[in-house]
Amino acid sequence: MWFRKALAGGLALALALGVCAPGSASKIRLKNEPDRPIAAVDAASDLPYVKGESPTTGLPVREGAFLPVLVSIDQQGGRRIGAKRWGAQAKTYAIWGAQYADIVYESAALHLKSGYATRLTFVISDALLNGQEVNVGPMRSVRPCHVTLREEWQGILAYAGGMRRVDLPEARRLDAIDNETAFDFLRRRSDWAWRVKDIKAPANINVDVTAVRAMAEPGARSSARPFLFDGGSVVDGLPKATNIALDWGNKTFQSSFQYDAQSGRYLRFLGKEPALSCKTPTDGEEEQMGFENVIIQRVRYEQKDSMMPFPSMTSVGVGNADIFIEGRYVAGAWVRTGEDARTIFLDAQGKEIRLKRGKTYIAHFPVECELTLE
Repeated sequence: MWFRKALAGGLALALALGVCAPGSASKIRLKNEPDRPIAAVDAASDLPYVKGESPTTGLPVREGAFLPVLVSIDQQGGRRIGAKRWGAQAKTYAIWGAQYADIVYESAALHLKSGYATRLTFVISDALLNGQEVNVGPMRSVRPCHVTLREEWQGILAYAGGMRRVDLPEARRLDAIDNETAFDFLRRRSDWAWRVKDIKAPANINVDVTAVRAMAEPGARSSARPFLFDGGSVVDGLPKATNIALDWGNKTFQSSFQYDAQSGRYLRFLGKEPALSCKTPTDGEEEQMGFENVIIQRVRYEQKDSMMPFPSMTSVGVGNADIFIEGRYVAGAWVRTGEDARTIFLDAQGKEIRLKRGKTYIAHFPVECELTLE
């Protein structure tokens, strides 16, 4: 196995632990931090399946072929939400179907003069294995980050246009799997997606994820095994960090989290307002997005196409990872050795982190952007 061979050859992750531990009242700003000197210990390239346990959440699931569906999601559109319930501004919107996502990624989609515009990726599996009907949205166009994630997860990707005329290696890889494990609504319109009439275009495309999953080849299955999970508390004795703020450089895309001890979840905010999700595009009952685990994975972006500001993401290699579980902070690292390899998140001692069972948010966060902990 690649990982064991690398360890045998003396591979160490050249990463730097360069910050003091945050206290409950202190504010820590992390930006352009050197890599932490964390060497991997007892981390395997593959993990065995655990019968009846979800590979994505660690929660109980029905037996079935694990083949997650990934959907490109626009977090700036969707259904307009009134100010009365949430104390939000009139421009606040809610996406839909985040309740079905086991993992939500936030990645840079455009490189602008004022910083990065981001897009979400929903990774959906548990609800499908458990036989639920799943609709999510608003689905938007694909970016290099979505292609990279599909390769890591070995799943199905649903999107609506985006990179047909872009000279990027990710675009060429996308063309190679078109209509096999990647489905473009703008090229293959059918009953698996449609526009919701009373929501403003272009952020109004609903995806029937159950129908997308059914388009896979019979017997298709992913071998991806992303995480280890705990059997109880995993963070006793670690420093506290209950407020997390991500500054992507663009004021429109300011993502933050507040830890809610009562629910044991990190509640997500977009700007100053709660990041909301409805269960369906026509459902007016929204809820705030929340996660048991938050991971800030530091990556490098590069604009390779001179005509379009679509940044390619370096997610193979090593880097810093700031991991938050139960209101505590782990100054760790990540390692990934190939496009089809899983990302392994390590604690400060180099052991693979054990996440809390439940939903996880992962930011592919630029190394030059500022993360604030409190």
